[in-house]
Amino acid sequence: MSGRETGRHKSISAFQKRRTAITTQRCSRCILPENYPGIRFNDRGECHLCADYQKPRVKGAEALGRKLASARGDRYDCLVTLSGGRDSSYVLYYAVKVLGLRTLALNYDNGFRHPQALANMENACRRSGVELLQFKSRDNLNTRSTASALRASIPFGPGACCQFICRQCYTGGLSFLYSTAEKFRVPFILWGDSVIERVTFIPVRNRLFFKSPLRYLVSPRSAQFMRFLYLLGKLRNEALPSGNSRLDVRYPRLHTPGIEEVHLFDYIEWDRREIIKAVTEELGWQKPPESVSSWRFDCYLHGLVNYCHKKAIGFNHDIDGLANMVRAGKMTRDEAMDLIDRGFDSDQWNDELERLVTRTLALPAADIQTIKSW
Repeated sequence: MSGRETGRHKSISAFQKRRTAITTQRCSRCILPENYPGIRFNDRGECHLCADYQKPRVKGAEALGRKLASARGDRYDCLVTLSGGRDSSYVLYYAVKVLGLRTLALNYDNGFRHPQALANMENACRRSGVELLQFKSRDNLNTRSTASALRASIPFGPGACCQFICRQCYTGGLSFLYSTAEKFRVPFILWGDSVIERVTFIPVRNRLFFKSPLRYLVSPRSAQFMRFLYLLGKLRNEALPSGNSRLDVRYPRLHTPGIEEVHLFDYIEWDRREIIKAVTEELGWQKPPESVSSWRFDCYLHGLVNYCHKKAIGFNHDIDGLANMVRAGKMTRDEAMDLIDRGFDSDQWNDELERLVTRTLALPAADIQTIKSW
């Protein structure tokens, strides 16, 4: 879970013909392919995003220290949202080992956690002497709402599915996070997202009624969409923070005075190698042996997001973030290309995806066949 997700939302209709195109060119500086929507190359083979790139500036560790100087809660000084991934684990390490804050770690169990992510969280909290608070929907609402969202959007293609796969986790996770911050009166929430890893392209607008809205409204798929909204509302209300309406299905907002959200990598430099070194040596963190990258393995749903994204426009959800890392000098182009060569951008259907859609989500056989045929 990330504190901020921004992006340029574009309609998939403009990319229908391009999504199956064979990529013959990549940016000579980063790794963006020629089928990246709107991409332009100069005479040096650089894409326009690289040519216009300006490295983000950080505010500095001193500014962070000044901001957190008042971080003295009744029991805890800060909350860290922990997923078992490398960045959130590093935030926990930094809060406890570097800043010396009394820290509470929170994890939202969405029902799709990778076992290694759970092991990483338990190891990190044990080594840091930090309490790990976990929350899971009482009625398995994450799984049920995700299944309904997919069944409602599958007829509109893989790009439509990308829009709804992760929505439930943000909704339930943010409700739990903000209500917990209120309960313990914790002054700061620390996030581990970084603009360097930010994915800036999302393949389709947040809408379902692309072609025939009236026809859709009387179809069984409409019932699935309404069921999705109903379950999303229930999920949101399981731990609803103050100031939020129980009739709303949007992401919860933090309205409580005295609680502030702080993004660690707005203040200190995000450095992949330093992060991996610290969490491995200090917290016993590991990535799964089957994962080619240390990035974003913690949730099984992310594999489905990447599959749908790749089928929609020809590259997966994380390629954009990988290119940003190269532009920022946090990864070499050769390293990024090596990841791609080893399957980072693969669209192959695998046993993990099969188990996800057949056992966990229990999608109908016809819908599963549609997903496989994209």
